[in-house]
Amino acid sequence: MSNSFFDEDPQTGRVRHTAYSRELVTNKHLYDAVGFQIEDVASAALKLPAVWKKYGQDVGEQERSAFSFSKGTDLSMYKYYSANPGLGRRFGSAMQFYTSDATWNLHHMLGIFDWTSDEFDKPGALIVDVGGGHGQISHFLARNTKNVHFLVQDMEPVIERAQKEVPEDIKDRIHLEVHDFFTPQSPVVSEKHAGPVTFFMRYISHNWSDGYFIQILNNLRPALQPGSKVLIMEFILDDFPNKDLTRRFGFQADMVMATLFNALERRAVDFEQLVKAADSRFKVNSIRTAPGSTMTSIVEVVWNGDSR
Repeated sequence: MSNSFFDEDPQTGRVRHTAYSRELVTNKHLYDAVGFQIEDVASAALKLPAVWKKYGQDVGEQERSAFSFSKGTDLSMYKYYSANPGLGRRFGSAMQFYTSDATWNLHHMLGIFDWTSDEFDKPGALIVDVGGGHGQISHFLARNTKNVHFLVQDMEPVIERAQKEVPEDIKDRIHLEVHDFFTPQSPVVSEKHAGPVTFFMRYISHNWSDGYFIQILNNLRPALQPGSKVLIMEFILDDFPNKDLTRRFGFQADMVMATLFNALERRAVDFEQLVKAADSRFKVNSIRTAPGSTMTSIVEVVWNGDSR
């Protein structure tokens, strides 16, 4: 009632519905989002102290998260959902609700980075969409560029479905590959393309603790050329107190990442330290946030080493 989902009828004194509670019935994605938050996130968050007491506050294993602890399993969240498809479906539906807000609109990506510059959008250029799922981001960028090709990498079941979802109008520039980002990239990725090869990771790092994300970064090195770029798209936390509700959302998300994955959202300085810890030849070139979308920031990393 304090959040206006229900109200008090002044005539009868009984609890009554509101337009908000009606949404819970008519909006399936909202209903699933609330269920996910209450039954999976909130209940698991209460287990964080027990997890830290048992494993230490630096525990970075997804299988030892508060989520896994609360479910009485040694599976990570995604593996648990794979074994429990009903909960997995609800999680997917909840994600659809969260990302339906204008803040998540993919067009914000066009205002934060010049994808059509001569450096990127030229014959022979390739953007590797690491952990790219079904390829929606690559599809969007392909429709907003002319020449650059896209290689979507993910696990085998994901790529099998992605093969069925490539639009005909961009099919010649979308390529798919089964790849686990915890294994090294093949040098062939770069050798097969005459133009620059850029690696792109959208909302990957916040699912992993520092040690694991350093592994993901280092596994790119075999395919990097001098000057190669790695674009990391994430929410960037403020490093100062902020009362703005939208900006504060990132700190709530930080708590959720800790609960579900033993991971975190990061500040700009955290990314700078993380990149340096991975390899001193990585350098953060810039960190930019899209106008009108606090959720869309890109950390541009440049490889200053030799070809590997």
